[in-house]
Order: sequence, then C-alpha cells, then structure tokens
Amino acid sequence: MLSEDINANGQQLTENGNSHKRLNKYACASVLAACIVSSMFGYVTGVMSGALLFIQEDLKISDLQIQLLVGMAHLCSLPGSELKALVFV
Repeated sequence: MLSEDINANGQQLTENGNSHKRLNKYACASVLAACIVSSMFGYVTGVMSGALLFIQEDLKISDLQIQLLVGMAHLCSLPGSELKALVFV
C-alpha cells in the first residue's frame, strides 16, 4: 500500500478519493427484491407440491397432466421476471 493511499486521518482512500464507503441503494433494493421473489416462489412451489395429490384426485388427471400443471408455474414466472427486470433497469 502506498503512502498516498491513506489520508491525514489514517483512513484508506478509494479509487475516487473518498474515504467513506457508501452503500449502493440500487444494489440493495435489487438484492432484497430478488430474495423476496425467490422465497415467495419457493413457498408457492412447496405448497403446490403438497397439493398435487389432492389436485390429481379431485380432477382425475394423469401424471403427465400434473407435470404440465407444475411446468406452467415455471412458465408463468418468466413474464414476471421480465417485468421485474424492466422495473429495475
């Protein structure tokens, strides 16, 4: 570390010369939104997997139709992720 990388108070300077480390609010908001959305989708997937037996029994559908029903949940999340990307860009 060079001596000019430290200011008079002994704090290490960053690339732009600031000694204060700021929290990037945009990055924090993006991470928070991603965490919330992924945890909600995980919760819904878990509930859906528990309800599949009852859905199959009530609707009298085959295993292939159950697989398509679960796959539709993933397909429905695609437009939502695209919209989220547009909001945060």
